[in-house]
Amino acid sequence: MAPINSYSSDEARALLKAAYALLAHHNFIDSAREIFEQCRNLLGATAGYVALLSDDGMNNEVILLDEGDYDCSVDPDLPMPIRGFRSDVYNQRKTSYVNDFMDREDFVKFMPPGHVNLENVLFAPLMIDNEPVGLLGLSNKEGGFNDEDAALATRFANLAAVALFNSRMIDKLEESEQTLRGMASGAFDCITLLDSEGLIKFINEAGCRILGSDSEDLVGKGFTAELGVPGKVLEEGLSSFSVDRAEGRMHLEASVSHGVGPMGSMSVVIVRDVSERLQEKRELELARRKLEMMGKVTRHDVMNHLTVLEGFANLFFDENIPMRPEHGEIIKMSLAKMRGLFELQKGYEELGSTEPCWNPLRDIIERSLSLLQENDKTVEMSMGQYGIYCDELFGKAVYNIAHNCMVHATGSDTFRIGTEEEGGNLRLILEDNGKGVPVEHKKRIFDLGFGQGSGQGLFLVKEILKANEMAITEDGDPGQGARFVITVPAASWRHSE
Repeated sequence: MAPINSYSSDEARALLKAAYALLAHHNFIDSAREIFEQCRNLLGATAGYVALLSDDGMNNEVILLDEGDYDCSVDPDLPMPIRGFRSDVYNQRKTSYVNDFMDREDFVKFMPPGHVNLENVLFAPLMIDNEPVGLLGLSNKEGGFNDEDAALATRFANLAAVALFNSRMIDKLEESEQTLRGMASGAFDCITLLDSEGLIKFINEAGCRILGSDSEDLVGKGFTAELGVPGKVLEEGLSSFSVDRAEGRMHLEASVSHGVGPMGSMSVVIVRDVSERLQEKRELELARRKLEMMGKVTRHDVMNHLTVLEGFANLFFDENIPMRPEHGEIIKMSLAKMRGLFELQKGYEELGSTEPCWNPLRDIIERSLSLLQENDKTVEMSMGQYGIYCDELFGKAVYNIAHNCMVHATGSDTFRIGTEEEGGNLRLILEDNGKGVPVEHKKRIFDLGFGQGSGQGLFLVKEILKANEMAITEDGDPGQGARFVITVPAASWRHSE
């Protein structure tokens, strides 16, 4: 294309207006009309059209037609076969004009009856990827067309071709967008598009369900804030986290891709609710542990006690071996151990049977202490206001520890309960001022069968806390009292009023 300063002011103005039509209109017909009119007016033609080549390449499909002041009785819906002069222009792939059109029998013979007389005709092909896809046609210019007209018409036809290309690309993009939106809408995972500031530009129906709001309310808002984790940095790749909802805790997995979209300024975030999957995994693990533990109880411990009872039953019927009082004590102890094992089984079956939720820690402590038998020991509480994410058995664990400290702690007259925060975790401390736990016993006090009584209380405490993703240790100084520390992870506690 020649430099703009080589055109006259009228030519430059017309070309600029035609070029502006590319920006002003996304629809090809609107752009083509502006381009056609600027070209027709500049060249002085009185009629013309813009047509596109049919998919089979056999016909021109008229997009817009200007018959000028001429009468034309031809049905505009009739096909416009590619033949005669049109065929020559398509084959030659360049702008051509004929100023004695009506004298050319090889062209006129293809004109249908009632067609306007064409004193002169100019056709400029619309070219995309070096292939003709349509025509810009002009006719009946006073004095006829010349080479300068052909050159100008070529430039206008090129602009029309760009408009057509853009329009087709936009149609394809919109079609692709609709397809992607349809796919996203039908997805079970949250799919959202965020801008560089983390604001929602698009979110699908699954995302609306997870965030608990409508798309109209979410677009333009911060994604992490609406998700319930304000300030969270969405790192590239996969990550897992939990959010709290009124109906309970939701466990999520997020896949994040940065640097997409125009200028790489967008992010695609796909979030999946894995709460059900984690719950199933948790239940399977609990079931496995239950089966394993119960297997040990039934195969080993119960059989041992039955053997003891069977032995003493034989003695009872043996007249040569008299029964002594200590034999009765052994029988009672074995029966108590068996009863304890079956009580443990009942307690163990309850693990995982209730969904965890947020509970006030002080309420749990006070409720657990109220179940203890009255005694003369002093209870001291020094704890902040906290909420604990746990199931109903957490209170039973607290009760068992308190019972050990209040009942079995020899020489103790005080039981203390306190809290402290450390490394993002919350530590619940339950301690007495008795003799404490000997060093050699510290690693075994939470084992099944170890200790006084049935040896199951602290074992069950450990299992209950483990089911709540908590841990327990005993770190008291021997001779100064027992000190049990329950560690609550960061995700399972919060400050409360």
